Amino acid sequence: MVHVLGATVHVTGELWHSAGSWAVSSDLAPPHAQGHYQGMFGMTAQIASAITPLGASLLIVDGGWFGWLIFAAAFVLAGLAMPFAVRYGEPAAGPGPCSPIETDWPEPQTSALR
Repeated sequence: MVHVLGATVHVTGELWHSAGSWAVSSDLAPPHAQGHYQGMFGMTAQIASAITPLGASLLIVDGGWFGWLIFAAAFVLAGLAMPFAVRYGEPAAGPGPCSPIETDWPEPQTSALR
């Protein structure tokens, strides 16, 4: 019974994480910078995948139950910080740091052959 409960909590958390992370990574990006935001999202996920095993090994294997507590606290703090991070990242009025660059380039011509 404990295993079923643990698996249910884990799967529920994975579903929330997946839906929430994709929504945040796409909804916060301005239309002209979707690729930049998706690239950064993918890169940070890969960096986390590379660093987490080392951190988990050092904390959990070497730290024992105290390491588990630190590991759990890090996840709880990250989860609690997420609503504030999303509110901070919501697009404000006016151009942001990823606004299109103004140029003198002519507009691309559309082909008459369609």
